[in-house]
Amino acid sequence: MKLQRMNQYILLLYLFSRISKYQTICDELQNQMNQIKQQQQHFLNILRQYQERLVELTNKNESKTHLIIELLNKEEQLQLQIRQMQITIDRLTEENNQLKSDMLPYGSISEVKQLVEQFKQIHAELSQ
Repeated sequence: MKLQRMNQYILLLYLFSRISKYQTICDELQNQMNQIKQQQQHFLNILRQYQERLVELTNKNESKTHLIIELLNKEEQLQLQIRQMQITIDRLTEENNQLKSDMLPYGSISEVKQLVEQFKQIHAELSQ
């Protein structure tokens, strides 16, 4: 009986470590995705400003070709950065989905939480 409890304790300890690692990775991925989305929005705002300025220059019929070329180059750079960010978001999403599928054998979140509670209870019993 004691061996069975010990085996349960070891299994729950392993599951708890996997869950903790999964949660940490999920949190890190979410933070990275949020940062990328903020940067992406920032770059989109800059791009929008450059485009508005370009329209303004065109409407005023100004002959500042060098500024237009600079704005177009900036736009191209920003679009490249946005594409790179989207690739990163896609990769992070894929990793997140993989982590979720890795957790499927352990059941639903509520089942995992129940296992964690069992782990805590067994740990408390064994600590006494």
